[in-house]
Amino acid sequence: MIRRSRLTRTELGLKNRLERTVRRYSGYLLTWMHSGRRYRAPLKPYDLIWVSPTSINRCPVDPPLTFPVIPSAVVGGNWDRELRSFHEDVVFRSFKMVFNGGVDWEQTPYYSRMKDWVSQDGSYKGMKDTAELDRRCEQLERLYMTIKRNGYTTQCLLTEQKIGELDNEPHFPLEQKEITVDVARNGELLWYGGAHRLSIAKLLELESIPVRIRVRHKRWQQLRDRVFEGHEEGINHPDLKPANATTKHIRI
Repeated sequence: MIRRSRLTRTELGLKNRLERTVRRYSGYLLTWMHSGRRYRAPLKPYDLIWVSPTSINRCPVDPPLTFPVIPSAVVGGNWDRELRSFHEDVVFRSFKMVFNGGVDWEQTPYYSRMKDWVSQDGSYKGMKDTAELDRRCEQLERLYMTIKRNGYTTQCLLTEQKIGELDNEPHFPLEQKEITVDVARNGELLWYGGAHRLSIAKLLELESIPVRIRVRHKRWQQLRDRVFEGHEEGINHPDLKPANATTKHIRI
């Protein structure tokens, strides 16, 4: 019988970097083919904007649908009409209970939900028993303390601070693992992904954090086009830049 040799840590790192590179280039191409070629203002799926955590407070009840392989897209429709509060999300409520209220993880709805998924499906994100759930909670506490001591660091700059066990997608482009938002027709930033880090940023009252834009409403993208071409001025928003803008990251 031939046994497959396990990859060393170095080999696994090289494999992940290669996969990330392939996904990055295909992501640019798929974004352009799906949406970018129809608009003047460019869609750069891996660019980050810096915003205040207090500017992200709601999320769609039914998020806009896109193909998972397309990192950024423009989608019309009414997906930005019916919204719910991010502060009612089970992750934020549980983190607030633990970090602000001193409650044990086992008493939070987040822990109960993970435990239910393990019981029903046999595992949740690779965790198969309560010992592994407890370890994950310890890692989340470590993440909280790391951000509290050192500030918020982008995925691209994380090195020895990175908690590898919390990285469930090592082969994704690093920017794709940042807090992810959608942009409504009126420019409101709507949470989509990264509930753990956004919750921590809110609880620590951080001034600004990097986020990646996944979906823009069609009407918002049309406004981006007008600003990009110089037909609209005086609108302050981190996602609006004219063609001659040189600022890479804008903070609000």
